[in-house]
Amino acid sequence: MNDKKIVLYIVRHGQTLFNKFLRMQGYCDAPLTPEGIEVAEYAAEGMKDIKFSAAYSSTSERAADTALILLQERELDLTMLKDLKEMFFGDLEGEKSATVKKEHPGLIEKLHAGRKDFKFPNGESIDDLVERQKRAYDEIIEENRETGGNILVVSHGTSILNFLRTVKPDIEIKEQIPNCSANIVTWEDGKFTVEDFGITKYIEKGREIMKESSRA
Repeated sequence: MNDKKIVLYIVRHGQTLFNKFLRMQGYCDAPLTPEGIEVAEYAAEGMKDIKFSAAYSSTSERAADTALILLQERELDLTMLKDLKEMFFGDLEGEKSATVKKEHPGLIEKLHAGRKDFKFPNGESIDDLVERQKRAYDEIIEENRETGGNILVVSHGTSILNFLRTVKPDIEIKEQIPNCSANIVTWEDGKFTVEDFGITKYIEKGREIMKESSRA
């Protein structure tokens, strides 16, 4: 079998109401805000010149809706994978971030540090998250290894971050991955490589194009 190079464009979903009001959002879901939709449209415009051969998203509405915006005007089906969902925050689903920091001091910091033994109360551990992320990306690669090309994947901040860390353990990401930013990961000769992460150039490019168009 002659496997071909795959370039994954892994995009975090657009801003949601829970993002806006700083609530914990894992398996629970919230709709995209008007700003979230607008930024996704900018990203779609900015990525217009990228030819995607396949597209995937998590089964959460916020990810699927973002993916559909990014795919507008493209004749490409969207495949949804449950394993691409965000981490399950257990008892803290939907809770205000400020309340979590007050009642569970150090918990959020441990999450961001990516400690393998970290687990939310009655929730998911990072090990569990990493395992199902691996299943998702292995499935994506298996379905596309003979055709290769660029593949769009829309997922979630913590899920994306921990996948990147499995590929590049020494990666330094100190802030939350921005909504609708792209993370570029290649797969070649059976190996994943992180090429770039948290990039917003497609959003910025699309914003400029759409502003110029509105002035015309």
